[in-house]
Amino acid sequence: MTLDKRGQPSFVIVNTDARMIDWLRDHVWVDRESVSVKQGNPSHKPRRAWRCPSRQVAPLLQALLPFLICKKERAEILIAVDATINRVWPSGQKGRGGPRLSPSVLEFRAAMVTRIHELNRRGVQSNEADMRGVKPIGVE
Repeated sequence: MTLDKRGQPSFVIVNTDARMIDWLRDHVWVDRESVSVKQGNPSHKPRRAWRCPSRQVAPLLQALLPFLICKKERAEILIAVDATINRVWPSGQKGRGGPRLSPSVLEFRAAMVTRIHELNRRGVQSNEADMRGVKPIGVE
């Protein structure tokens, strides 16, 4: 989960096991998913990536939110940013662009891009306090 430089939400699941990506394709209904296979190092297994279209990231994350532990703050950020995206354009307008965003929305998005990049940096734990007292499954 991340935001690109323009503040658009991005949700990608990468795995080396094709069964996981196939399960996502069969059970998670999005308009236009994208699945790619990459082989970086020849000694590594090929990795598969499942991408959700940006306009469907927020509804997917809303459904996943109750189940997220480690990535919950990132999901909440993406949902908040998605709420600032105006998908209804003035009549007659074509192509890219859309209506101009207010300075406060641009400032909010820039702050969220910075925050999500901080959270995605290796070693950063967003909700250590939330994890205190959580026991692993099967531990009494």
